[in-house]
Amino acid sequence: MDEENIIGGDDVLTASPEPSADDISYKQRERKRLEDEIAAFLAGGGKISEIPPNVVADPPKKPQSNYGGQPI
Repeated sequence: MDEENIIGGDDVLTASPEPSADDISYKQRERKRLEDEIAAFLAGGGKISEIPPNVVADPPKKPQSNYGGQPI
């Protein structure tokens, strides 16, 4: 039995088990939620920019030597 009954006042509510990532209706709800959040972001003046796949956030830096960098 995957469902359990929850009693709230005069009504009996049915709680579903945790949604699984394989559940199609769960994925549809998540897509709709994401679309709504994106629409709200864009409506509020937000901007979405596409970054090329070969761009990295922190390129490697050349090693620096501080040998002899102490004052005399």
